Amino acid sequence: EVTLSSLDEHGHQTSSLKSKLTNGIYTFEEILPGRYQLSVPHDKFCWENHQHKIVVKSTIEKVPKFVQSGYKIGPIISSHDVQVRIFLIF
Repeated sequence: EVTLSSLDEHGHQTSSLKSKLTNGIYTFEEILPGRYQLSVPHDKFCWENHQHKIVVKSTIEKVPKFVQSGYKIGPIISSHDVQVRIFLIF
């Protein structure tokens, strides 16, 4: 899910819309020109940047990609020293 939030002249969010990813693509329709912030949830995944600020000037705007850099795990709570190994199988 990608959230598009409009920003006022001070950079504060004023309203937001959400869009679902379909084959790695998301779209927002009927957006007025102006300053916006795009963001993705960062509670399960780690991102190089989980938000990007953009300025919409035309009908189609290219925006930076959201690049996943890892996964969040934990917390791991133990009364003794613990070693954790994680194996990802694709």
